[in-house]
Amino acid sequence: MKYSEHQPPSTSPSQPGLVQVAIPQCRNPRAGVSSPVYAGRTQFDHAEQDAKNRRLGRAGELAVIEIEIQSLLAFGRQDLADRLVDVAKVEGNGAGYDIKSFTPEGEEKFIEVKTTKGSAQTAFSVSSHEVRFTADHADRYYLYRVFDFDEACASARCSFNVALSGALS
Repeated sequence: MKYSEHQPPSTSPSQPGLVQVAIPQCRNPRAGVSSPVYAGRTQFDHAEQDAKNRRLGRAGELAVIEIEIQSLLAFGRQDLADRLVDVAKVEGNGAGYDIKSFTPEGEEKFIEVKTTKGSAQTAFSVSSHEVRFTADHADRYYLYRVFDFDEACASARCSFNVALSGALS
């Protein structure tokens, strides 16, 4: 196929992949800072920030696992506490949730944990896979919003079963 015969990418945002858009108009191509000023800036380390976010998220997950185990034990459900699964550790981040736990009646709970150091209003990311998983398992999906997390003393505040639709707005 010749280049001229090639079909352009989809313009529909509902399809995965790149979406073709018009080339934006450049207003002032020379705007910005001088080279010496730019060179003196501290460069943002995306890999370091990602590692920090992962550590923070993992700490939140471990805190919720502890809460879930204690809750099940308080209901006399050692059997269910023993069956709790740390999905984030066992399967990684692709499952759509972080923890498989249970209600005191034995019903499965799929728990997603979102942890930030900021207040309850601090933004957090939700993947498209997590959104799909939520829709497919709405009756058993729980969002635990861990916030004001203090790594030094491993303390935080938490909202349980936050409606994901509300968290996305």
